[in-house]
Amino acid sequence: MRNGMWIGVVLVVWTVQAAVPVFEMPARQMRHKILRDAFLQAVREGETAQMEELSRQGCALLPDDPTWRYNLACSLAYRQDKDPAFKVLEQAIELGFHDADAIAKDPDMKPLSGDPRFTLLLKKAEVLRKNPKPDTRRVIPPVAFAGSPATVSESNTVWNLDISCFQTFFELKRPLGTLTAQAGNYRGPASDLIRPWFEDNSASGNYGDFYVNRDRGHSLMVATNFPGLTPIVFAPEAKRVRADISIPNMLFPGPVVGNCSMSITKGAYWRSIPRMIQSDADHAMTASRLFLFNQSWFYPEHNDYDPENGDLFPANFPCYVISQGSSYSDQPFIKGFTAMMAALPQQTKSTLIQSGMLASTLQALFRRSLLTVKTDEDYLSGKAHPVVFNAQQLDVPAMVQAAHALTVEDIPPIVTLRVKEEQMPRPDIDYFDFRDERLFDTPFCIARVIRGMAYEKKIVVSATPVTVPKDRSCTFTWRLLQGDPEKVTIKPLTANGDTVELTVGYHGRYFPKDREGKVERLMTCRVDIACFARCADGRLYSMPSLVCFCYQPTESRVYRKDGTIQSVDYTNEHHLYEDPALSIAKGWKDLYMYDSDGKLTGWFRKRGTETQQFTYAGHRVLATDKDGRPTEAREVEYLPRQDGPEEIPPTLIQTDGTRLFSYSYKDEHDRIGTIKKVKD
Repeated sequence: MRNGMWIGVVLVVWTVQAAVPVFEMPARQMRHKILRDAFLQAVREGETAQMEELSRQGCALLPDDPTWRYNLACSLAYRQDKDPAFKVLEQAIELGFHDADAIAKDPDMKPLSGDPRFTLLLKKAEVLRKNPKPDTRRVIPPVAFAGSPATVSESNTVWNLDISCFQTFFELKRPLGTLTAQAGNYRGPASDLIRPWFEDNSASGNYGDFYVNRDRGHSLMVATNFPGLTPIVFAPEAKRVRADISIPNMLFPGPVVGNCSMSITKGAYWRSIPRMIQSDADHAMTASRLFLFNQSWFYPEHNDYDPENGDLFPANFPCYVISQGSSYSDQPFIKGFTAMMAALPQQTKSTLIQSGMLASTLQALFRRSLLTVKTDEDYLSGKAHPVVFNAQQLDVPAMVQAAHALTVEDIPPIVTLRVKEEQMPRPDIDYFDFRDERLFDTPFCIARVIRGMAYEKKIVVSATPVTVPKDRSCTFTWRLLQGDPEKVTIKPLTANGDTVELTVGYHGRYFPKDREGKVERLMTCRVDIACFARCADGRLYSMPSLVCFCYQPTESRVYRKDGTIQSVDYTNEHHLYEDPALSIAKGWKDLYMYDSDGKLTGWFRKRGTETQQFTYAGHRVLATDKDGRPTEAREVEYLPRQDGPEEIPPTLIQTDGTRLFSYSYKDEHDRIGTIKKVKD
């Protein structure tokens, strides 16, 4: 079977999906993902009939996709339907599945391997790999001249199902003339520094760089101020389906600076573009992939980081820059980054682009150059890494000077993170929601929405450096950027600090303090812990990779002295904002009960004037004995319900399930009991 996940390198796909217009492919991506996940589950469970049915649905969804066609061939072969299997396998090969070696070694194809037709099809796959059919539609990259607009159209764009991204191809040519001759045409920031570097040819300029605007010119940077910068424009067929606006999802054959000064301003799910990205695991992963492909993006926070609402971001995501304010507040940042890219020495820039470390290095230089950051200790603190940046912190001359001085040997590493150990709370017992605590896991940011009742959240995280060259050794530094130091423990588990155990006590909503103990002006519900790496022979720290813990602002929790939960009030009597993309309104209060040994025996739930009792297993109590212990209980299910118009967020409703349980006790001291199912 062929279903893989892409992480590190781009899959160059040249065949155009003929049956489905390319700019309509994102609308089919979600259905494809649902079918793919269900197919993989059917494979694990050996449900051959289900595998075949799901494969047929995939083929109907994407008629020219060779992978779904190949999966159908595998399903048919597995079920010993040889003639149909050979027919479909040939179709898959003709559509572009040309990996003859993979086909030959696939155990699902074993029922076909003894047939002469199998050998003939392997030969056909090998021939087509070397000499594709002449009638196959292929991308022909148009010629684009650096500094002039380049158009994204159906003819030079494909959709990559594995990475949920468009790929647009150009043959980019540099006009005749030297950078020295363009010095007078540079009208970006820090021109008094950059023009002399152009004149002596010690800077690279912006030749080969692309500028992408995804708000249809609302906050448009003037690309001609940066000689060589190639602005992207979109063909009518892309605009017709809005492929040119909102969250970026395109790969280009060069570095990108891009911005989108948009937001959702109406409805229950109002939010800025960066909060929209953070609210969805797929969007967050796509943002990380673009980052690895040398793309730097800029977005305003627009009402998501203001005194009225506080800090609403569930994560501190380091793969883009969020500007304080609304429309046009992103402009100083995108201009500053474009100037940094122009100031880089050519060899340094080429190395950064080839290694996929351009965006991460620009982030490190930008954060180290902020006016509030004077020392390495400042850089390793929250001063350098707020979730939202104010343009008044910018020092563009320092940024471009740092970029121009950067040598290949000075390139800082980039740190990727991975969760090694983590215990998840139990649904319908430890928390009440239809999502668990994992918001997203990306290489550069791990985000959790704390739902469980435990006072402490523990997680073991490992860090891996990507360095240039690869044989440089690194040391790791972990720091609390935002949160109460008395509630956070960072315990190194290895000598160089590449693996740590993080223990974070419950924070709820609070006003954070800076390093000097000054209370910040905005309320937050998030704890940020950063990992930095520095090469043994290097002078620069990496940009931060972060682990973030987000709490629900509408919950009022009380913990007992031993750290166990005493009560949780979900009624939100102060009418605080609750993000419906992260949590669902409940409207009740739970009071927890324990036995003499501190073991949970259940809880009482108060909703208005009604009070219900629940067992420690989350069953609703129907009957009790003379000591108040449950003897009969029913399972409970929780479902979201939309009671009003779309402007009103959904609420969580509690309904009775079909299963009944009986509880029995060994003696009068037993408060836990033994559970037996009596009806299903």
